[in-house]
Amino acid sequence: MKVKQEPWVGAPRYWHKLVEIYSDKLKANPRAHLYVPLADALLNLGRINDAIFALEDGLNVFPNSRAARIMLARISYDKGRYKIAKKILEEVVASWPDSTAAVTLLCRIYDNEMNKDSALKISLGLLDHMPDSNFAKSLVTRYTDGDRSAPRENETGPAPAPYATGMQEAAPYYEHEEIPIFEKVKAMARLETLLYRINQLKSRN
Repeated sequence: MKVKQEPWVGAPRYWHKLVEIYSDKLKANPRAHLYVPLADALLNLGRINDAIFALEDGLNVFPNSRAARIMLARISYDKGRYKIAKKILEEVVASWPDSTAAVTLLCRIYDNEMNKDSALKISLGLLDHMPDSNFAKSLVTRYTDGDRSAPRENETGPAPAPYATGMQEAAPYYEHEEIPIFEKVKAMARLETLLYRINQLKSRN
C-alpha cells in the first residue's frame, strides 16, 4: 500500500523545522546522534557551510562516525576539494572496506588521477566483503578489463546523490550509522503535530 505523502514534506518550512528540532535536541544533549540528520536538513536548505560545521561538530563528539565522514567527503568532493575528500575516504575505506558509498566515490577520485591500481585494490576489498554484489563485481571487472570509465551512479544501488532530499534518499551517508530510530520517530511526530496545529489555526482565521 502506497503511503500518501503530506504536501508539506520536502517544503522549506519542513527542513527549517527539522533544523530547529535537531538543534534544540543537540543543545540539550550534545551526545545525541543527530548531527548527520541536522546536516542533511541544512543541505536541503542550501546551507552547505552550516552543514559542514554540523558534521565537524559531530565528528568532534563521535570521531568514528562513518556516516558523518562520508557525507563530509561528498560535500568536499562536490565543492572541488578533492584532496580533502580523498583523505577522508581513504580513512573510511581503511576502516570499513565494505562501504559501497565510500568505495564508489573514492574510485571516482582515483579515476581522475588515473590511479587504476588503487581503484582496483579497494574494489577487490569491497568484493571480498560483498561477494554476491553485482555492483562490486562490475567494479572489479571495470579495473581488470581496462574499462577506465568512472562508476555509474545507477549501478551502486542507493546512489550517492549530490545532496540528500530526505532520510531514505540519504542512505549512502547514513549506512549502518547508529541513529536511534526512536529519536527520529519522536522528532517527526512532534513536527507533524506542530504543523497540524499551524494548519488548524490558519483554517480558523
